[in-house]
Order: sequence, then C-alpha cells, then structure tokens
Amino acid sequence: MSGTVIVLIGGGECSGKKTLCKELEHQIKLAAERSERQVVCELLDMSTYNRQSDPAAVSVDPSIKRVVGSGRNNPYHPFSFDIDAIIDEVQVIRQRNDRALNVVFVVGLYALLDARLRDMASIKLFIDEDADLRYSRAVKRGQKQGISVQQSTDTYLRYSKLAMEQFVVPTRKYADLIVHKGSDRQRGLELIAGAIFQSSSTTEVSFSSSFITNEDTVEPFYEVS
Repeated sequence: MSGTVIVLIGGGECSGKKTLCKELEHQIKLAAERSERQVVCELLDMSTYNRQSDPAAVSVDPSIKRVVGSGRNNPYHPFSFDIDAIIDEVQVIRQRNDRALNVVFVVGLYALLDARLRDMASIKLFIDEDADLRYSRAVKRGQKQGISVQQSTDTYLRYSKLAMEQFVVPTRKYADLIVHKGSDRQRGLELIAGAIFQSSSTTEVSFSSSFITNEDTVEPFYEVS
C-alpha cells in the first residue's frame, strides 16, 4: 500500500487537536504492524505557519474576505495563518514516490476553513470541547510560558473567544465526524484509524453504523456530521 491520506483536525484553542492526532497516530501504527504495512505519519501544525506580512494586505477571494474581514492586528484571525504554505507542503508530500502510506495530519483552528484543503482531505474531524475547559487549558499553558492569568484571560476574551464564535464554529459543518470526549474513546479511535486505512484505497469513506454514537446519548465520543 502506498499513497497519501490527508486528515484535517479542526476545533477551538486548546480543544485537544494535537492530542487526538497523537492518539490516532498510535492506533494507525498499531494497525500497520498487524497488517505489515509501512506507514509514515506527519503533523502539519497550522500554528507554526504564521504570515510574516500584515494579514489585512493578504490577497484572497473577495467573497471570503467579506465573511472573515481583514484580520488586522488579530493573531487569531484566519488570515494570520499562511494556509497557502500548508497547501504547498501537502502537495509536495503527495508527490512522493515511495512504498509507504503517508498519513498527513493538518491540525489547527482553521484546518477545515479552506476549500482547497478540504478537497484534498480524506477525512475531516472537528473537536467539540467545552469552552470553560478550553479556557482553563489556555491559562495553564500560558502560566507554563510565563504569561500571567490576567494576560491569558485578556487574550482569550479579546481574540480567542471571538475567533471561536465567528470563524471556527462555522467550519464544524464541513467535518465528516464531530469528536467529543466520552467513555468510548478507544473504540472511536480504532474506528477512525480504520477509516484512514480504508480511505487510502478508495474514495468512499464509510463508518460502521454499529459504532456510531448519536449526539443525544450520554457522553458521545463522536457523531456523524
């Protein structure tokens, strides 16, 4: 088996996107060992792709700019991230001619925002995490970096919270699966990892109905979008 599978993982700040990525990578490598397949997993973290120029000066489709605005002086604005550079890197990986299955995780606030990335993706995930828990994680992360609670709170309220409401949540509709915290997490991880393998050999990705957890049940791990 060879080729490239693109997995998009979106969601709010400190929602656990990279944690989910690591968990899926572990499951994928376990499956690869059982099937004696060679798999290479790579992480493209959107937070490391910052634009060097003023986001307000970015040239984009006018219809998109009407939706998200200019983004001047806002580090959480979609135009503060160089999605073009991410797309270029994904395309380079897709052009590799090797015998391994390349699984590329594109992780970030706006992993599901750009239609070009969505069109390249085999599976699109959105993490739906409680806002208070995300805020608490952001504060703890800031403290580890020497940032005061007040500074973290100000940044969260001024930028992160608004970005979540205006730009991140609307991308939820593009996800194939909505990921929740729940008691059946291991089962869900195995299901998604299996779907990633399946998507490497077919354009149709299906999820066994026996594993689907409805949004209304107690502590669902995932749901069909």
